[in-house]
Parts: sequence; structure tokens; C-alpha cells
Amino acid sequence: MNSGKRAGSRGGAAGVRRRGAPLAALNKRLVAKQRALEDMQRDAKVDFQARQTALLKDLGDKMNKVLLQYAEANHYTAIFILQPNLVAYLARAVNLTDALVKLYNQTYPYQPKAAETGK
Repeated sequence: MNSGKRAGSRGGAAGVRRRGAPLAALNKRLVAKQRALEDMQRDAKVDFQARQTALLKDLGDKMNKVLLQYAEANHYTAIFILQPNLVAYLARAVNLTDALVKLYNQTYPYQPKAAETGK
């Protein structure tokens, strides 16, 4: 009876270490891949933010030119950029958004890049 217990527990701690070694290796690979994924996510986020900043700067520069052109052509003394949720009332006649968007689109018409057209 006693010899049966020993046969079933053959290997003892060494057997646990042998079985644990592949798991430890897999765990190490998993951790490395998780870190690599996190690094790629951080890099992608930084790249996205840089591209977004550049795009918004370009758009803002162009819109400012359009705004100046519109203000001078229509003899405006001042044009304010307001946050709509802070304005109690604004007459539609003084809202220049549609006119400025139309002028912007005329001045800077959309031209798809070769990658967008499939060429």
C-alpha cells in the first residue's frame, strides 16, 4: 500500500517544475506580446494625435483666411467665434457658419488622394 502512494507521486517537486517550465515559458511569451501590443497602441495613439493636430492646424489656417476674406468683402468690423451653448439667443441672420462653409468649400475644394480613389 505504501509503495502505491510513492508510485503515484513519482517525480515530486521535480515533476512540478518540469510541467511548470512550459507554462512559465508561455507566460513569459504572453507578457512580452502584451507589452509589445501596449507599445504599438501607444505609438498609434501618438501618431494619431500628431496627424489630428496637423490636420486641425491646416484646417484652422485655411478657415482663418476664408474668414478674413469674408469679413473684408462684407465690411465686418468684428466676427466672434462663440460657443453655441453659451449664447442665450442668436438671430439666424447673424450666423455666418453656412456662408463661411460655402466659401471655404469654394476656396479649398475637396480633392481625394490617389489612395482614396483606388489609383
